[in-house]
Amino acid sequence: MRLKTGSLYRWYIALVPDSNRSKDILAGGLIERIELAGALRARVNQASKAELPFVYADEGIWYDALSSISDTIDADPNNSNLRAQRASLLEQVQLQEIADFDRRAAR
Repeated sequence: MRLKTGSLYRWYIALVPDSNRSKDILAGGLIERIELAGALRARVNQASKAELPFVYADEGIWYDALSSISDTIDADPNNSNLRAQRASLLEQVQLQEIADFDRRAAR
């Protein structure tokens, strides 16, 4: 299924650690697929892999910023600077526990 441009989607995820459903961990959010405008498309096409997360973040395209920094970390998992950058992105949306994990891994 492809997301329709301009549509807002609500997503949920549940982690079920055991049969005691009172311990389920729930999360959710919203995502909207947008069409890249001409100027932004040009910036994305001209950006290096290292610059791409910042281009997306500057435009408020958080999921793509997180995805591109995560891809960069996958290619260089021991780079503490990249993990610190991802932690900063996570902190901006109040995902402190996950950011703390990245900060510990960056040491």
